[in-house]
Amino acid sequence: YKHILPLLDELKQNNIICVPLKGIILNQIIYKDTKLRQSGDFDILVQEKDLSKLTDFLISRGFVQSLDTKNLVPASKKMKIFYRMSTHEVVPFLKDTGDDFCPVLNLDVQFDIFSRAKHTRVYFPIEKLFDSLREINVNGHQTIYSLAPEYNLLQLSSHVFRDMTRIQDIRSGRDLRLIYFVDIYEFISHSITEIDWEKLASECLEYHCNHMLYYVLYHVELLFGPIVPRTFMEKIAVEDLQFVNRYAFEEIESFLWNMPFHQRLFDLSRKNELNSIDSSKLTESNRYSEVLSTY
Repeated sequence: YKHILPLLDELKQNNIICVPLKGIILNQIIYKDTKLRQSGDFDILVQEKDLSKLTDFLISRGFVQSLDTKNLVPASKKMKIFYRMSTHEVVPFLKDTGDDFCPVLNLDVQFDIFSRAKHTRVYFPIEKLFDSLREINVNGHQTIYSLAPEYNLLQLSSHVFRDMTRIQDIRSGRDLRLIYFVDIYEFISHSITEIDWEKLASECLEYHCNHMLYYVLYHVELLFGPIVPRTFMEKIAVEDLQFVNRYAFEEIESFLWNMPFHQRLFDLSRKNELNSIDSSKLTESNRYSEVLSTY
C-alpha cells in the first residue's frame, strides 16, 4: 500500500483512469484490514484506449514488463504481443522497490474482466463499467476508484470461473482457492442491498455471461448456504443441469468432473483426472502452453 497508493494518486492526476480490483477493494470495503487478505500483486483495470498512455507512464516510473519476478528480465516483444492479443491482460509491470518487505511491486494490468480464450470470450462493453465508477477512501485519506457493486461481483466471479475451469489452472492447482469463495460470499453479505440484482441479471443475459455467474454462485452456496436472491438465480440459471460439474470450456468439448466438488476442494490429486483426456482434445490449452514456453 505504501508503494501502490501514491502511484494510483499520480495516475489519477495524469487523467489515466485505473480501477483497482480484488484485494485492494475487498480489504477496504469488506475485511477492513489491509493485513487480513494477502495479495501477491495489484490488479487494476483500464480501458484499452488508455493502455499505451499507461504503459508510457509506468515505464517512465521505472517499471519493466516482465514475467520474471526475481531478476526482472524484460519480456520479449513476441510475449507482449501474445498477451495483448490472446488474453485479457498485458505482461505484468514490475518494479524493484528496494523494500525488504515488498521487494518487487507487481502491477497486473487488465483491459477486460473476462477471459479472451477462443471459446469463452464475452463481448461485454467495458465502457459500461467505467460509466458507473464510484470513489472510496483508502487508509482514511487516499481516494481511489471502484466498480459499482454489481460489476465488482461480476468481475470477481468471472475471475473465479476462469480459474475453476481452465486447464492450465487445474494443472497448476490454482483452480480451487477457498479464499476466492470467501471473498464472494463476504462481498455479497456486505453489498446485498446495494447490488442492483435486476440490472445485473438483465445485462448478464443480454451479453451471454449469465452461465459464468451462475456457475460460481452455485459453488459459493454449496460451501456457505443460500445467500443470493432466489429470483436472481432463477433468472440467470442454465438449462444444462450438468453444467456446474464441467470444466475446460475454452476447448471445443468440455469435460465432466468425476470427483465431487467438496472433495476436489481439499484434494490436490484432482488434477490427475486430466490424465484420462486425449491430449488432441486440448488444442487451445496446448497452444497456449506451447507459446509461453517458446517465447
